[in-house]
Amino acid sequence: MFPSRNPRAAASAPLSAALLLAAAFPAAAESQSPEPAIEAMKRAYLDCERAAMANALDDGGIMSCSVLYEELKAEGFDGSFKALRRWYDLQDIGREDTAV
Repeated sequence: MFPSRNPRAAASAPLSAALLLAAAFPAAAESQSPEPAIEAMKRAYLDCERAAMANALDDGGIMSCSVLYEELKAEGFDGSFKALRRWYDLQDIGREDTAV
């Protein structure tokens, strides 16, 4: 990948890597417990939230984060928006070392 002069695109590079990790990890861990994949999705979702708050998502990033949100809600919270929201409200997404 060539370096971008667009600060918005440069800011979304770590997010893109996190989304790819979250998308690829479940397939690689099929024979293992789903817990590590869910933890990776939680971290990627928090990255999405941070990027959204910084207005650093383009249309593709918004779409990827929306898909990630739906996957996390379904896989990590049994489809419950309320459960996901309770978890999210406990996160301090302003800090880099947010516990998942």
